Formats: sequence, C-alpha cells, structure tokens
Amino acid sequence: MKLLHHNKKAVSEIIGYVLLISIAVGLSVVVLVYLKDLIPKDKPTCEDNVNLFLQDHNCKILLGKGNLTIRIVNKGLFMIDAVYVYASEENRSAKNWLNDPNDPTLKDKFFIYLEPEASKTLSFESTVYSNLGKNYSLEIAPGLYDAKTKLTLNCNQATIFQRFACN
Repeated sequence: MKLLHHNKKAVSEIIGYVLLISIAVGLSVVVLVYLKDLIPKDKPTCEDNVNLFLQDHNCKILLGKGNLTIRIVNKGLFMIDAVYVYASEENRSAKNWLNDPNDPTLKDKFFIYLEPEASKTLSFESTVYSNLGKNYSLEIAPGLYDAKTKLTLNCNQATIFQRFACN
C-alpha cells in the first residue's frame, strides 16, 4: 500500500489565506459596528404644532430701495428659534433670501428666539421689491434648532405665503 505524502507547504499557504480572510472580515465587522453608532438613526423633523402668524406687513420705497417691515407672532406650542424670510416678484420660482444667517449683519433677523404667543417686528431693506405698482410674494418659514444634529431645521409645513406691494 502506497502512502500519500502531503505537501506541508501547500497546507500552510491555505491556513495563511484563511487567517488573512478571517482577520479582514473581523476588522470589517468592527468598523461597521463603530460607524453604525455615528450615523443618526432618524431624520430630525419639525414638531406638528409649530405655527407662525403674519400679524402685519408694510412696504415703502425710499431712495430706490424697498423697506419691508413684518410683524410675526408665534401661535404654536414650541419656541421658534429662527425664521426664514424670502421675497421675490410674484410668480417667480427663484426667491431671494432676505435674512441669510451667513451675512453677519443679518444674524439678528434670522435667529429670533420667539416664545409661544410672543411677537417680533423685523425690517428688511432690499432692491428686490423696489418697484411701484408691482406685486411681490413673501414667504416666511419658522425654524427649530435640533440639538442632536446642531442644525436649524426649516419647518416648510408651516410656511406663510403673502402677496404685497410697495408704495
């Protein structure tokens, strides 16, 4: 009877590959578990009872610029941290952001911290709405700060739409 001789070098290579693949799979599982904790589980959303009310608005043209004054009231159950204000000529899809928080001179008109039932008056000066006899559209959306993501959420479902003209 003839005995088979095993090639020990070939067995060592197979064991080496099995170990290499096992280490790679193990490290992949460790990285997956670590990254899974870093990804937010749910998308931040605005509360249902966020309600902003436009109490008054006025637009006057002075020296070729429109001066728009709005008075907003928080009629909801939650504090409103910010407000997004957009204006444009009526029926235009592109809107001009009047209180961009990246502009240091407008930050106090974006972050308003409005308690329920409180009101605030904001004034904006722009050439966007500086023509007499033209109709313009105004959009105002409340914003809530999300502490988990450290972002201010635009509550689109509570957006106010208003037509106005300057005189």
